[in-house]
Amino acid sequence: MKSKALPALATKYLRLLEEMKKIEEEYEQGFLTDSERHKARVEIQTKINAVMKMAKFFMEGIDPDQSPRKIKDLIGVSYMGDTTNSVKTAKGEAFGVMTYIVYLLSGKMSGIQMCKFASPGCLAACLNISGQALIGFHSVGLSNHCLIPRLIRTWLVAWNRPVAEKIIEHEMLLAKKRAVKADMKFAVRLNGTSDLWWGSLIKRHPDLTFYDYTKSPFNMRLSDKFDNYHITFSYAGPNNVKHCAEALARGHNIAIPVVKGDIDRLLESKRGYTLDDSDARFLDSDEIRLGLLTVKHTPGTREGIEAGFLLDGEGFNKLEQALGLAAA
Repeated sequence: MKSKALPALATKYLRLLEEMKKIEEEYEQGFLTDSERHKARVEIQTKINAVMKMAKFFMEGIDPDQSPRKIKDLIGVSYMGDTTNSVKTAKGEAFGVMTYIVYLLSGKMSGIQMCKFASPGCLAACLNISGQALIGFHSVGLSNHCLIPRLIRTWLVAWNRPVAEKIIEHEMLLAKKRAVKADMKFAVRLNGTSDLWWGSLIKRHPDLTFYDYTKSPFNMRLSDKFDNYHITFSYAGPNNVKHCAEALARGHNIAIPVVKGDIDRLLESKRGYTLDDSDARFLDSDEIRLGLLTVKHTPGTREGIEAGFLLDGEGFNKLEQALGLAAA
């Protein structure tokens, strides 16, 4: 039987985030003065800090000698990662690929930074609130059945990395056996909605294929040390064009989120290739270097466009020129 302690703390934490958001909305609408807003924010932040302190104490006290199954029951989650919880990785099955993927809470939504180099536009349009999480968001808000376990998994990775990796390795190797039985290629994506460095885990499994998207120039450079780790560098807005150019020079392709209305035209012109057919980026060629991703509509899509993270045709033209890829 799963413990309810961590899920209860995670639920409380997410509801406090909703309260904080509501305060900002009331302030913007003129219902709160500066002093009232400050007082309310301090009160809620104090509660958030208390919840995080209890959760951290719980995570750090986990006995690492317990079995992965017992640890998952203790923290109240069914898995750290899976091969069946992502529509995009499921598309890879048409290419004969089974992918084990881990979803955490991106940005600093968990109270701990998971995506150090994410831009404001990237965070606004993030997949934290898409798919099943978006359905849950519209019905019960942030404290829904998708985000609660993601938060718990994120806290475990942040506060007890050895235990988190123990569970991930156990699940990963079981998933590999399923792939072999199904006569499929097997791959691992550890950063489904995060941008962390997993070098020690990747190093322990040189026989497995790992791949990720990253906006971190450090992760991009460090990945060159591993033959079994494929990186696609992600455009995050005007401020990371320099790192995109470096990634191209190092042989990495670039992932670019594009407005749905313009993506077909860009694909027809052969100026980019689609990232929507599958998530198995390690199968991509280097004939065309810019991968185009149709971003799902999320509550922050408009903000992503305004911030320059999500590009239309004109924005794509400017990026091509900045990267030195525009046709002469």
